[in-house]
Amino acid sequence: MDDKNMLSLIENLTPQDLLWLLTVAADLSITLLLYRLFGKMGLYTIVILNVMLSNFQGPKLTVIFGMETSLGVILYSGIYFATDLLSEKYGRKEAQRAVLLGFAASLILILVIYISLLFEPSPLHPEFAQNIHNAIATIFKFTP
Repeated sequence: MDDKNMLSLIENLTPQDLLWLLTVAADLSITLLLYRLFGKMGLYTIVILNVMLSNFQGPKLTVIFGMETSLGVILYSGIYFATDLLSEKYGRKEAQRAVLLGFAASLILILVIYISLLFEPSPLHPEFAQNIHNAIATIFKFTP
């Protein structure tokens, strides 16, 4: 790509596109930081964290580089990066373990949230409690 095309690409970036780039860079940097500080456990942590955050962000749609996408897909770069590091450094079995831990954490989170939705909102603060209940229901009823 020559300088003229690169300049044109940069000039056409929207604030959304820049936010996406910043978010991906931050996520990958956090992955490296956790790996540096905690080794294998840090990589497990980022996989679990990103899987769970992706569940929260999954229902939110946005437009990045002119294409509609789920916000939840942004954090998947960190998952792939972490599992690649695990596989290269510790073997395929450790990468698979991280993915299974992320999946298990996600299932447990969903189960606990669904159980929490069975509880009636507080009658002491009815409007606030009902709004929170509805917001949680909206996010997590999309998940399955």
